[in-house]
Amino acid sequence: MNPNSFLAFRSAAFAALRHQSGTSGTEALRLAAAIPSAAQRPRGPTTYLMSSSSFHSTPIALQKYQRDDPRQLKAKRPEIPQHKPTPKPRRGNKIKIEYVHLLDPTTDSIGPLRRLSDVLNSVSEDDGFVVELVQEHPDPIVKIVDLKSSRAQTLKQRQLEKRMAGGSQEVLKEAHFTWSMADADFQHRFQKLQDDLSKGNCRVDVVFANKRGHKPLPPHEREERVRELIESLEEVSKEWKPHETKGSYAYVYLQSKIKVSNKVNIEELKESVPKHIQQKEERRLRQQKNLEKQRMAGQSSEAEYGSLWGV
Repeated sequence: MNPNSFLAFRSAAFAALRHQSGTSGTEALRLAAAIPSAAQRPRGPTTYLMSSSSFHSTPIALQKYQRDDPRQLKAKRPEIPQHKPTPKPRRGNKIKIEYVHLLDPTTDSIGPLRRLSDVLNSVSEDDGFVVELVQEHPDPIVKIVDLKSSRAQTLKQRQLEKRMAGGSQEVLKEAHFTWSMADADFQHRFQKLQDDLSKGNCRVDVVFANKRGHKPLPPHEREERVRELIESLEEVSKEWKPHETKGSYAYVYLQSKIKVSNKVNIEELKESVPKHIQQKEERRLRQQKNLEKQRMAGQSSEAEYGSLWGV
């Protein structure tokens, strides 16, 4: 034991004996001095004898549930299946094979062995054709693919799956207009309404309401506005229920005339423009429009400076 710690222990013992009833200060000092100092204590292992009464039991908090109780188990996060995309076949210059067999798509017959470079030179991607690897082992076989037909078949399969999943059930939608809305806002919502009805298998409930802070239109003008909307959509829709008016509100119930069929026109899909090409063209037009705005702004600034300085 450290001598300093021992001295502190002896001082504490002296204080405890002094405050004990029936013990004078001189007697407490004598008892404390009887405790051997650290220097007087023999070296070696020390054995401490302690009675069982000096120990006490610590209360243990019992668990509310057992460990194997289902309520004690934490909810595990559901496992999300890993997405495994279908590997795309190699095409064109990505085929690293020197000699291949060419597959005839009409007769499904395999031609003689020939150089891949000769097959690639016989087609042009600008014309919509590409060489695709069918198999690599045991004998490498390639075929010539019409990109338009291949893309059309893929779109056809997707549309059929989408229509079969959705079924023939009609889609219910709502469209909201106000009596005093601006022409630009009205045209935007009208175009959206027309597009929804043109898709077929659709019912749309149109609601006309009064805008807060605006004076409501007379009843005859509201009826005329409703009639104009119905007549504008006669080609794609009809009223499945007569329209009605309640206070400043008007309700029009339209149903699409177009019935969606499970048949897909493969020729139309061939001539359709891919979505990524449409987006690329839209970005090009937006950039061209922004450049034109910047050019016009620059010309107006030069004209203002010229008029300001009299140039």
